Amino acid sequence: MPSRTTRSGCSFEGVSTDHQRAREALGARLRELRAGVSGRELAARLGWTQSKVSKLETGRQTATPADLAAWAEATGQPTAAAELQ
Repeated sequence: MPSRTTRSGCSFEGVSTDHQRAREALGARLRELRAGVSGRELAARLGWTQSKVSKLETGRQTATPADLAAWAEATGQPTAAAELQ
């Protein structure tokens, strides 16, 4: 599939890829914070579905600031919230 471009000739592909990489890196950090707790257990603590936890960790869903603060709190590492923002 060819990359799309703006009228000025800028490619959307690089922006999308950078954004996806950032979400994946954030997801890896979220998994580190969750160490020792299953995704199902964390979801129960947060009142979320296990699917939401999985999507955040794999970068398929963008986390909101409230999601990040709740995650840090639920994993017993509230000071990590600022780092995740």
